[in-house]
Amino acid sequence: MTQKYKVILRAEDLNASALFILFEMDRDHFPTPWSKEAWYKVFFSVGQRLLLIAEEDDVILGFALFDITSADSFAHLLKIVVGPNVRGVGIGKNLLSASIMVLKERNIKSFFLEVEEHNSHAINLYESLGFKIIHQKKQFYSSGTTALIMTLNV
Repeated sequence: MTQKYKVILRAEDLNASALFILFEMDRDHFPTPWSKEAWYKVFFSVGQRLLLIAEEDDVILGFALFDITSADSFAHLLKIVVGPNVRGVGIGKNLLSASIMVLKERNIKSFFLEVEEHNSHAINLYESLGFKIIHQKKQFYSSGTTALIMTLNV
């Protein structure tokens, strides 16, 4: 069993069943999941995206989804989700590191993300890769919780 990463740069490269699996993972394992409509809108709208999928034996273990602004050499982490049965073994860190490397190869130099202020596991992951907290957004999430804004320049 070997873990592999699949880079998806265009919506056409992602089949409907894989998109549904990503939607289900988001819905079942992310504190603020998106609706099906939001998934469709983000992934199939005009704009540049990077989706990196971690899989093993054709089973999706997790994914990272970025919005890219090439003109400004800028990427926004929209989602990173790892299934609960494989958490704590480095898949999230590997997904994020691999995504940053792929984006650096496309001349992306700045990254930013939002994370719930009480999500210490995610904050520790981001800080371990060099992200810094630069701001707080009160009541950012639909639940009313505060988001920390984190950035990384490479």
